[in-house]
Amino acid sequence: MAEDAEGDNDSKAEESQTAAPFNLDGVIEQTVLLDDDALTIVAEKLEYRNDMAYLTLSITNNTEGELDVMTSTLGYSANYVNGCMMTAGHLSVQLPAGETTEEEIGYSLWELQLYGMKGIGALGLGVRAVNDEFEEVFKGIIEVATSLYGEDSIDSGTFAGFLDSPAFAQRLGYDVEAASSIDHSLGAAGLDALSAFLLTNQEGEKAVMVELTNNTDDALIVHVSDVSIDGRWLTKGHGR
Repeated sequence: MAEDAEGDNDSKAEESQTAAPFNLDGVIEQTVLLDDDALTIVAEKLEYRNDMAYLTLSITNNTEGELDVMTSTLGYSANYVNGCMMTAGHLSVQLPAGETTEEEIGYSLWELQLYGMKGIGALGLGVRAVNDEFEEVFKGIIEVATSLYGEDSIDSGTFAGFLDSPAFAQRLGYDVEAASSIDHSLGAAGLDALSAFLLTNQEGEKAVMVELTNNTDDALIVHVSDVSIDGRWLTKGHGR
């Protein structure tokens, strides 16, 4: 019994070293996310280890040929956590006919906090699958909700929600400066710019993060070009 107690304490100590104050209570039950003629995808579990959250999926190829199953690709990047789109959640696997594989997808708790999250309420994956003749057999979003789904406390309301925590910003290695003003002239496109931040890393390289919300009923693709800083055009300033 003493060994079991010691093991429990070690587990709790490991959790306490994660990106505080991130809520680690968000777990899932085994959930079928997709079941059609091409694919069956089941969310098996969500675990937290070493400042990471790991979603385990079992994926079954229901066709008679090989499938390439992927998420977060240039052709279809629709992953999100708590409704906030991001590239985290990348998956790429080649699956023979009739076979099942178990895949683990990792999410950095530090990165999630960068986007203003304090817990995981829902994980969404934009899944695309093509057969060996490069024909698309599935393209769509699957989502699994956790036990924290719907709780307001797991989101700070904006990405870069760590601004009131210098220790967290230092851990990420960024100097962060919030925009003093924002031009909200995107309304005609159905978009609103909620916030913007200038991030500078330890090498002095700068990046701008802008938070947009889509107020339409359609999926929108946003392209960014012609970026300038202090009136000077940048050669590297495109985004999506």
